[in-house]
Amino acid sequence: GYERVREQTMLVATPERITPAASSAVAEEVGVFPQEVDELFRRLAPRQPAVCERTKGWLDWRYARHPEHRYRITTARSEGELTGYVVVRPMFFQGARRLVVCDWWCEEPAEGALMQWLSEVAEEVEVRELAACFQHQSEEFLAWQQAGFRVAPTSLVLAGRSHTRRAPLWFAPRWFTTLGDSDLC
Repeated sequence: GYERVREQTMLVATPERITPAASSAVAEEVGVFPQEVDELFRRLAPRQPAVCERTKGWLDWRYARHPEHRYRITTARSEGELTGYVVVRPMFFQGARRLVVCDWWCEEPAEGALMQWLSEVAEEVEVRELAACFQHQSEEFLAWQQAGFRVAPTSLVLAGRSHTRRAPLWFAPRWFTTLGDSDLC
């Protein structure tokens, strides 16, 4: 059966509280993921001991061609090279309407160009807060706090079942997850 892996907290911030880091990247909203997202995943995946695959086929299926929800997808490029992406949608999450970060995959854990875009979109869609979920040992968890996000509790628990010899407790501090790895967004 399934076992408890970890309790899930969230990072929240009001748009005006976000302080994007300086960045040479340029953010661009796109309708589908660029082909280079496969290379971006291969390049960054070794930083994570455990991570769900993020390929163009899967990402387009999950977000760009979703039959019910409209997600906003934005990429970051530096000198023409894809350096990251973010996927969001405004939704009711943990008791409030928020701009929820469904997926985040970037060379920089708090990419400034994408953080600036998040802040602008939150104001555009008239939400009071942004929310994202990362595991506590990830670089993102600390970097987002340094960018103005605060840790808040949720009612969520990450549960899993391993088909390898690794017990779910091994995954707790190592499994890089975002809300898009679940059915929550």
